[in-house]
Amino acid sequence: WLALVGSARTSGAVALALYQLGDRALPLVAEVCRESRQEAEEWDDYCFICTDGGNLVCCDHCPRTVHPACIGLPRAPKGDFACFYCEREMAKKNKKEGKE
Repeated sequence: WLALVGSARTSGAVALALYQLGDRALPLVAEVCRESRQEAEEWDDYCFICTDGGNLVCCDHCPRTVHPACIGLPRAPKGDFACFYCEREMAKKNKKEGKE
């Protein structure tokens, strides 16, 4: 599937290849995207609240970065950090999974 998608020359061809593969492609595409994101490890160079640079905390779930002071923290949190956008999305997902 990766060779098929990789040989596509336009976004339409990629979409067609993925459509032909159907739902079987979704977990594979998600894994490739996750791996490439981890390899790139690219985060924003500015705080998403005040737009200044400096000592920023990187969200472990998206490219957003933030100053600890901009979110009311005295210093950078230890361990896994999620910006409030990602926290909200995770809460929605957990709530949805809890209902099912």
